[in-house]
Amino acid sequence: MRVKNRWRKGKGPKTIEDQSNALGFIVWQISSNALLELENKQYQTDSNSHRLDVIEEFACFLIQCTDRLAYERMDDEKRQTFINTIAIKVAKTLQENRLDVQGAEDFVNPFIEKLNARFSTYSECQFADDEPGYSLYRALGNFVQPIMGERNNRWVSDQVLDIEGPDAFDVLKKSMDNLLNDGALF
Repeated sequence: MRVKNRWRKGKGPKTIEDQSNALGFIVWQISSNALLELENKQYQTDSNSHRLDVIEEFACFLIQCTDRLAYERMDDEKRQTFINTIAIKVAKTLQENRLDVQGAEDFVNPFIEKLNARFSTYSECQFADDEPGYSLYRALGNFVQPIMGERNNRWVSDQVLDIEGPDAFDVLKKSMDNLLNDGALF
């Protein structure tokens, strides 16, 4: 997957909000691509709502990974602002998409609640040497599997664990490195 993850030359240093908003957009792109990859491999989704549920799970996973990667690079205050801004960007994008599919409702607060619940689960999983451990990918697979339709459902957790999760993380890490290094703020 290719994403635009570099700043234009000559625009000067970027604020933490600029960087986190850009990364929030990229998290949404990566999550959407992961869903498309699952569907292209014949894993079943039954509705646009289910598709958004899968995107939401990948977004929670990627935001958690971003937090883990940011831990070594930023002080606590900057990291908190960085992660909160990413979460809000993703939540607003989710809100816009769910409004189109499910009608007028608040989808931001339920997403933030889910994100906090996932953070609690993912915090117990290994993340070493700037890489998620097996348990983190396995947890993502276990969250995605019940959302998917019946066709090939038995194998979707393994697909997420072995391929889609690592691919999504690799794009995230590269994007984060490029945005933070090009932005010259940290």
